[in-house]
Amino acid sequence: MKLKLKFILTSVFCLALFQNALAVNLDTIVVSASKVNQKIEDSPTYIQVLTKQKMEDNGNLFLSYMLNQLPGVSVEQGGGIGGETMAFIRGIPVSPKVMMDGVSIMSPYYPFPHFNLGPIMPDNIDRIEILQGAQSGLWGANAASGVINIITQKGKGKPHIDYNQTYGSFGTTKEYLALSGEIKKFNFYVAGSAYDTTGIPQTYSYNYKTHTYSQGGKRDGYHKYSFYSNLGYDFGNGLSANLITDSYKSTNYTDICKYSKDNPVCPNNSAPSNLTPLAQSSRHEVDYYFTKLNVEKKFEKATLNFETHYMQNNSYYYSPSSAPWKGRTYGASLNFSYNVAPTTKIVLGVDYGKDRAIYDYTPQINVSREHAGTFLEVLQTIQNLNLQASAREDHYQTFGNTFTYKLGANYYFEPTNTIFKANWGTGFVAPSMFDLYANGAPFRFGYLKGNPNLQPEKSKTFDIGFIQNFGDKLQISSSFFWSKIDNLIDIKYASLIGRSQYFIPINISKTISKGVESTLTYKPIKYLELSLSDTYTQSDGPFGQTSNIPYNSTSGALSFNYDRIYAQLNGQYISTMYDNSGHQIGRYTVFNANLSYKINNNAKIGLYAQNIFNRFYYASWGYGYATPPRSFYTTLSLKF
Repeated sequence: MKLKLKFILTSVFCLALFQNALAVNLDTIVVSASKVNQKIEDSPTYIQVLTKQKMEDNGNLFLSYMLNQLPGVSVEQGGGIGGETMAFIRGIPVSPKVMMDGVSIMSPYYPFPHFNLGPIMPDNIDRIEILQGAQSGLWGANAASGVINIITQKGKGKPHIDYNQTYGSFGTTKEYLALSGEIKKFNFYVAGSAYDTTGIPQTYSYNYKTHTYSQGGKRDGYHKYSFYSNLGYDFGNGLSANLITDSYKSTNYTDICKYSKDNPVCPNNSAPSNLTPLAQSSRHEVDYYFTKLNVEKKFEKATLNFETHYMQNNSYYYSPSSAPWKGRTYGASLNFSYNVAPTTKIVLGVDYGKDRAIYDYTPQINVSREHAGTFLEVLQTIQNLNLQASAREDHYQTFGNTFTYKLGANYYFEPTNTIFKANWGTGFVAPSMFDLYANGAPFRFGYLKGNPNLQPEKSKTFDIGFIQNFGDKLQISSSFFWSKIDNLIDIKYASLIGRSQYFIPINISKTISKGVESTLTYKPIKYLELSLSDTYTQSDGPFGQTSNIPYNSTSGALSFNYDRIYAQLNGQYISTMYDNSGHQIGRYTVFNANLSYKINNNAKIGLYAQNIFNRFYYASWGYGYATPPRSFYTTLSLKF
């Protein structure tokens, strides 16, 4: 009843304003909700786009904090800077499919398939497209709740150099250098960065006498060094090719010493100079490498696209009791789109992939699996009605065939400048190699026995809503969403061998999620913009509200842009939610601010303030995990 009331009230408010509606002025950003480019106003899919400009306006150094402020998106982070981070969409307890330029970068060895968003910074990103609702009918496995597509930078214009230097709290320094541009038919973007910080504690300071946490504790350092390149060439006659390479190496220093009555003082295990076994076991390194070759040929009414890719994601723990997990993915795809008529497009595609997981410690694991898929998409326009239908068949070596589909409609109602959208889709998540084959690998507080009989998690999603524009000053939108996911994989206690606990993953549960998303953007004058969004989510799992999913999430931003000055104050309220152990967390409001001044066309200076009022709060993962205290960062950006 509460969901219906919220949706009806928002709808009535917008309908009451229809008589004053002005000429339509919809966003015309081109996105990839289909396998071909579409204007965002024409796509049935609910899409959110984080452009390069929006990320700069926000000011945060890490992508995960920006994603967490979007309607319908929840981010779960394991404490500390650069910590393990997952995203969730609309209360569905599986990660959306994370892609880079249309190619999956999900690691095959992680339990609960996901991509660690914690280390990702916006430096080399042109824009990010977040597609809400099941998208497996187009994108295959792991798109059961949606898709996050990271679209990277491409060289444009006259060759130039960009250099950014950042200094900030906790001994933070960051250097970024990029060379990009075009020379005749050749375009290039080559960049590198270094980020270093003494960090914040992964967990709050614990008082063993009162069994409570407070701000403070030993800092856990984080270091990341990255390289990115995008090289493209236009051969003429519609033929082009580009090669993308993205890589980084990161190190987390995690102090896991616990205070107790018998251990009231902890050594600084996060210090690089501390080489004790306990300190070294707390150091986690990640080596990530991704490359993609894309070749495209455009004809008068058709486009043929071929891509091949390779990714490796290695995770190292410095301890004799833990060893590297190494993930590898290889793949290729071929897509063919054809304009049957001015109002009809079809897209056909096939793809192939191979996943490999390696664990270099007893019991050793070295396993792989192959998978392939084929899909058909049809896009049809009938006057103001845009229809989308897609169907896909996937075959996995481990569990056989899975069929998924998606149906969507977008209707523009001219008298009131209103867009109505509705979607129904199905999706699935392929069990990870860790869940299938981890025969005694360390997991949480014990060891995990793999289950090769696991079946894919399967979802059904539905949404319906509208976008109402009032000229170029006001936009309001609201949507109702519903989703169900079956065959959820959960970890259950299996046995006790000696003093060691063993767990096993099984298909055991389901979750039904429903809610309402509403947004408002108002620009009363040229220099000022107000944006508000609210998401109410009721996610009913086997133990009540799904962990780390708040009932309510409300975000807002007030932006001022005049001449050379840009300023933004943004805030977010998170209502009650629960961690994985059932502790109540959430119930907090955090404010951030960003101020920048454009010195000239080639120089800009900015100041970013995070958690302005130094709010102490629990955000995700577990009771006691730390969140960023008040901090400040200044960045000088130069262009040569």
